[in-house]
Amino acid sequence: LLYAPGGDPMGAWHTFPLPNHRIAVVIGGSSSPVYGRILVFSIRKFKPGIDAPYIMSEAIESIDVSTFALAQAGVTFSNPYSVAIDKAENWYVADAGANMVIKITKKGKYSVFAQFPPIKNTLSSGPPTVEAVPTKIVAGNNGRFYVSLFTGFPYPDGLAKIYELDSWGKKYTHASGLSRIIDMHYDKGTGEIHALQYGTFGPDPNLGFEPLTAKITKISADGKKFTTIAERVDPAGGVALDKWGSI
Repeated sequence: LLYAPGGDPMGAWHTFPLPNHRIAVVIGGSSSPVYGRILVFSIRKFKPGIDAPYIMSEAIESIDVSTFALAQAGVTFSNPYSVAIDKAENWYVADAGANMVIKITKKGKYSVFAQFPPIKNTLSSGPPTVEAVPTKIVAGNNGRFYVSLFTGFPYPDGLAKIYELDSWGKKYTHASGLSRIIDMHYDKGTGEIHALQYGTFGPDPNLGFEPLTAKITKISADGKKFTTIAERVDPAGGVALDKWGSI
């Protein structure tokens, strides 16, 4: 665990299952050479509850994300947060520090797939703009991707969006008027999205996000109909659905 500028904790944000008994771990933060990357582990022989946990040096593959992100114009911080992968085994990394999606091909070629510029602050307090902050990226159908936005300090309501990206990285607004999306679950069968909205930032910055202010919203396939599935939830970092539709 390490801490980013401003005191936010960084570390292993998400895992991503891969074929052939492998699992990828997305490591956030760019202030150390061992962070800001994707680590791939083989779990073919791992026995949960019996074997000792793996350590970072036991990864069978280590993909550096932050070095490329920090080399881009205007980027001073990198925080790889989540990943998706396409049929050609190219990586797509949502970098919540650099505010971009980075594409890494199977052959190791890096490029900026999509960028998310600052958003006008709708509150009377705070800076004139807030950071867009992409959080979750998921692969949709027909080679497209969905990316959620958290939006930065002072975390105004209603500014978060879910973007749909085509295979070239062009952005289309899929759903808007949301707030601080930290994670989402995409149903490839129905096209519906369950978005986890993190919580409300209280009036006292020292106290942070208020308890029991997070909620889960189901968004229709066309992005127009919102249904509140759960509310008065404590701020949490992730949401998933099982095969029966339970959250």
